[in-house]
Amino acid sequence: MWIIIFFVLPLAGLAYALWHIWCLLPFGAPWRGAIVAMCTLAFLTLFLNFSRLIDRLPLGLASACYETGNSSIFILLYTVMAFLLLDIGRLAHVVPRSWLHANGYTAAALLALMAVTFTYGYFNYRHKVRQTLELATAKDIGRDMKVVMMSDLHMGYHNRRKELARWVDMVNAERPDLILIAGDIVDGSLRPLEEEGMADELRRLNGPVLACPGNHEYIGGMAGAERFMAEAGVTLLRDSVATVGGLCVIGRDDRSNPRRKCGPAHGHGRLQQVYHRSRPPAIPPGAHREGRGRLPAQRPHAPRPAVAHIVDNRRRLRMLLRTMAKGRQVPHRHSLGICCGNNKEGTPDKQRGLKRTGS
Repeated sequence: MWIIIFFVLPLAGLAYALWHIWCLLPFGAPWRGAIVAMCTLAFLTLFLNFSRLIDRLPLGLASACYETGNSSIFILLYTVMAFLLLDIGRLAHVVPRSWLHANGYTAAALLALMAVTFTYGYFNYRHKVRQTLELATAKDIGRDMKVVMMSDLHMGYHNRRKELARWVDMVNAERPDLILIAGDIVDGSLRPLEEEGMADELRRLNGPVLACPGNHEYIGGMAGAERFMAEAGVTLLRDSVATVGGLCVIGRDDRSNPRRKCGPAHGHGRLQQVYHRSRPPAIPPGAHREGRGRLPAQRPHAPRPAVAHIVDNRRRLRMLLRTMAKGRQVPHRHSLGICCGNNKEGTPDKQRGLKRTGS
């Protein structure tokens, strides 16, 4: 089934789109052949991105191949949809047959539509959206807290150090008490992260940083991802717990790991299992980045704090802040500032009620 989705369908869509492009272009056979060959080559670079061969290329060339391959799959998707609409219109006798054969006007219109769509996607990606949520805990956490949450940074050949530096500046401008990263920090290969020193950029974040893994950490290799997180000063929670002040954070491992802790309980019950089986390390509130190594162990009989869950990573946005009502019921308010991550297509996206833009 996965072979059909990832290989057969894209190749069938490519053949369908290229046949229509061949018929549509009002040029001679050599020019049409050259354009079709260029489109095919651009699409095939997508498969290069899934192999380790890309790591052997110079960083600039590898980045260009990555951008070309990943962009081509989305351009192909929109091209197939456009030709399908035209074919349906032709079968319904709404679109004249001449529109699809050696017609420069149709070709120019489709090219302009693609240019407008992806230009909008690019500027939409550049405009990061900040969402603020005011959340009340059911028990006292000692003081108001500001938590900044990010997701799907996908650092690598696409999002490089310059872009990461912009995001770090945005986060630091919020002056957060805690920073949460909900998976997919790494896109795949660790090579661009290591060559550009992205760990140094993450260490500029002003505040304790907790993260849970996503599926891309497993795609690129969890051992390497863990090593990178440690170097970057990020505490990775894999079915484990950490506390910051009066707030307890539970991080779920990604379900890409077949041996993650899960047991018979489901949903919130699984999170309770993780909480009770783990010894939450305590992070002093307001802890600064400099000199922070591994988290100190929590005192064995510390009172149970309010709980924030980094939940099961089934979708792109994997953070949900919740509270466990035990002990004293003292409403206490804190704010959550969300600096959002990226999807590859550069189109508007909404995930669980939180708006996210990216490319």
